[in-house]
Amino acid sequence: MLLELLGLTPEQIAENESWDPKKGKRTKDLGDRLGDGIMSVLTGSNYGERVQEATKGQYLDNMEDLYGDRINKTKGVVGYDDIGDLSRLTDRKIEQELKNRELTQAARSKAAATTGMDRSNFLSDTDPGTILASATKLVKDEKDTKERKAEVKEESRYRDSQDLIALQFANSAADRQADREYRRDQQAYQNRKLDLQEARLDRKDRQAAIQQMMAGLAQLGASIAI
Repeated sequence: MLLELLGLTPEQIAENESWDPKKGKRTKDLGDRLGDGIMSVLTGSNYGERVQEATKGQYLDNMEDLYGDRINKTKGVVGYDDIGDLSRLTDRKIEQELKNRELTQAARSKAAATTGMDRSNFLSDTDPGTILASATKLVKDEKDTKERKAEVKEESRYRDSQDLIALQFANSAADRQADREYRRDQQAYQNRKLDLQEARLDRKDRQAAIQQMMAGLAQLGASIAI
């Protein structure tokens, strides 16, 4: 009670002390050492150790107030270990560690949004630049793939149209050839028909000539007989 009234409790003394996270202990000058020695004698305890623990506790409380929410939000980020003992980390180090994790989280979220893929596809890297570059490449590759598929489809459509044209041309040529052969056959038929007709006429003419000749001979024989 007296120590509290005099402002000499470990907690009260710690309010005016500094914590050195690099060394992991309280910063002490000559006055602090003398005070620790005197208070240790008066209280029969290691007062310096008690003040150090109180100083450490206050430092941790301050770090928790400053960074607690951000630490919780970045806890468990794949690729990073837990930040660890805050009493051994400076403000600058804590800020840098948190910033790294936050940038990684942001990059993964942006990559997932950009590609339409799940964030789990971007957990192998922690560097934001690498993550975003990977997302950009995926988007480009997907675009190139779609364009190539479109080109292949267009090429296939063009080949099909050319094949159709060739088929139509071939059919047309075949039709023209068939028509020519038909006309040739028709002409041959007509020629044959005319030949037959002429042959029949020739036979009739010969028969008529023979009949006339026979009639002439008959008349001639009759006239001689007379």
